[in-house]
Formats: sequence, C-alpha cells, structure tokens
Amino acid sequence: MNVWTLGIAAFLLLALGLDLAAGFLSLSRAKKGPGPELAGMVPPEGYERVLSYLRARTVFSTVAQVFDMAVLLAFWFAGGFNAWDQAVRRLFGGGILSGLCYLGGLALASALLSLPFEAYDTFILEQRFGFNRTTVKTFLADRAKGAALAVALGVPVASGVMWFFTRMPAHAWLYAWALCAAVAVLLQLIAPSVILPWFFRFQPLEQGSLRDAVNALSRKTGFPLQDITVADGSRRSAKANAFFMGMGKNRRVALFDTLLANHTDDEILAVLAHEIGHAKGQHSLMGLMVSLLVLLLMMFLLSLFVAERSLFSAFFVVEPSVYAGIALFGIVLSPVNLALGIFTSALSRRNERAADRFAVRAVGDSEGLASALRKLSRDNYANPAPHPLSVILHYSHPPLAQRIQAMRAAARDAGGASR
Repeated sequence: MNVWTLGIAAFLLLALGLDLAAGFLSLSRAKKGPGPELAGMVPPEGYERVLSYLRARTVFSTVAQVFDMAVLLAFWFAGGFNAWDQAVRRLFGGGILSGLCYLGGLALASALLSLPFEAYDTFILEQRFGFNRTTVKTFLADRAKGAALAVALGVPVASGVMWFFTRMPAHAWLYAWALCAAVAVLLQLIAPSVILPWFFRFQPLEQGSLRDAVNALSRKTGFPLQDITVADGSRRSAKANAFFMGMGKNRRVALFDTLLANHTDDEILAVLAHEIGHAKGQHSLMGLMVSLLVLLLMMFLLSLFVAERSLFSAFFVVEPSVYAGIALFGIVLSPVNLALGIFTSALSRRNERAADRFAVRAVGDSEGLASALRKLSRDNYANPAPHPLSVILHYSHPPLAQRIQAMRAAARDAGGASR
C-alpha cells in the first residue's frame, strides 16, 4: 500500500465527511425555525411537515452516500479494479474493446447498486410525503431510456478518447477535449427537440388570458415566446417547476403542468419572466463555456494521471492502461468535483439573482415572483433556511429569504429610477 492509496482514501473520506456535515448542519438550523423574515410563509403544523421531510431526506442521503463509499472502499482494497481488468484482458486481449467492457461493467454495477436507492426514494420516501406520481412502468422506462442514451453517447466518446490517448499520446488531451466539447455542444442543440420528448410530453400553452399575458410579456421584453410549452411533470411528481434550455432556434421554455395548476397568472408570468432573464443573460451559454473550460482542465489532468504508474499502484492495478486510468481518475476526481462545485454553484446563484432582477423589471414589481417562490418552497417542502455550508457546497439557487430581499431591493431601485 503506497502513500497515494492512503492519501486518495483520506481525501475521499474527508469530502464525504464535509458533505454529510453540511446536510446535518442544515437540518439542525432548520429545527430552529424558518427565521422571522419567513415565519409567516408556512403555518407551524406545515413547518413540522417540512422538518419531517428534510429529516427523512438527510437520513436517506447519508445512508446512500455511506453505502456507496463502503462499497467503493471494499471493492478497491479487495483488489477489484485489478481483478476486473485481468478478466476483460483474458476475454478481449486489451485495447478499446477491453476498455469499453471495463468501463461499461463498472458503470452497470454502479447503476444496479443505486437502483434500490432510487426505487426507495421514489416509491417510499417521496410517496410518504405525497409527491410521487411515478408508476413502476414509467420508472423502469426512464431508466431504460437513460441507459440507452448513456450507451449511445458513451460508447463512441469513450472509444474516441481511448483511441486518442493510445495513438496520439502527445496531444491526446486536446483531441479528446475537442471530441467531448463537440458532443456537449451537440447535446445543447438537440436536447430540447430530440432528448427531452423522450421523457416529457410537451403541449403548446393554451389560448386564453394567460397566453395573452405571455404574448404581452414577450413584446415588452423583446424576446419571442412562440415555443412556450407545458410539460407533463405531474406524471412523475406533484412538485412544480419551470426550465429554460437549449441554444439558438432550439431553445425551449417549458412550464410544468403542476405549476399552472397551483399558481396564479401573475405568479406564472413572474416565473416565466425569470426564465426569460436566463435566456436574455445567455446563462445557458455561460454555463456551457464554464463546463468546457473545466473539461479542458480535466483532460489535461487525465493525461498526467495515465502516465503516472504509481497512481495505478494506489488502486492495486498491475498493468496500467488508458481505460483503467479513466475509471480510476473519475474516483480521484470526485473530491475535486466537490471543490469545483463551489465555483459553479456560486456562478449559478449569481445567474439566478440576475434572472430575478430581470423578472422584477419585466413585470414591474417583486411580489409576483416572491409569492411564486414562497409557494414553490412551501409546496415542495424545501428548506427555507439552509446552513451557509450547504449553500456554498450545493445550492444552485440563493436561499429564499435572500432572494426575496434582493428582489424587493431591485423593485425599489427600479421604482426610483422610473421617477
């Protein structure tokens, strides 16, 4: 056992401990109440339900994460990575086919181990709190579709990356990055029209007063909204949502049918204005650029990893290979991803605040969006006052109280500017 083995294991356990601590700190903070600025949002009996949901989710997440870590460490220290490598070498003799089998086998094992947790989450935990509307048929169909997409995308990308690192080692990381970047851009372009319809049914927003108000908002913001659609989110969950994705002519703004069912027209318009704010601010493009830069860094680090024999020894792999390097690099990278997530989450929260300010200016006040956010938080049993460590590590949106305060300040500033 070399120093790399102990160092990597300690790094993984430290990241896990930090993640679990953040969850329990948020639960402890929530027990003290939502805070004076949100005290009237949920009645006491409703807040008890929020606490119960948060407690259940925290315990579930803890069990799932500890289980995953225990399985990883057991497989690792039992020599599983080397044993699996030797098995695929005996079957295929090395090369790209061995690599696909090696990576695919590990991915399949991970998916099968996570399946009971996903089923428990959907059919027991979410069911207990009245959120689940997913049938067993839909659950299995979603996993099958996800697996098909993973194979359709993963096989050619993994094959290309392995080929570059085997045949062109000097600049393989650049060629591999170019391949992955091209696929990422392609997904952004085709996801709204090709991939999302696999999972959701989309219908145009019906004609009526809401559609008229949407058209007026479109004219006011200078943003064409011909493709406003309603997604059948209620087939899977009672939780409401809205999203914007895609680029250029393939962008899509979608409202969940649960959002339309539970919110007023003013609230829906404010949520829609928020999504337009993301589109006008080019936040999807910004996120894509950041992810491509991170990917470039990861490919460069991968090129260093696969050339370092002692790192393979840390996982007891006897014969270094590109494909084993990719799998092992993903493990080493997981704590690094936690650190990178701090930056990407901060950027996401910045974009959310910018979209909120845009929505306030677009609809003329902050109350429509504030009311919608309060209702979404209440109906989804969201933690209204998470611990700052949880926010830093994981939250893509600012806490509710901060958002409402910032929106009201933006509304005051807009009112002052108009006078």
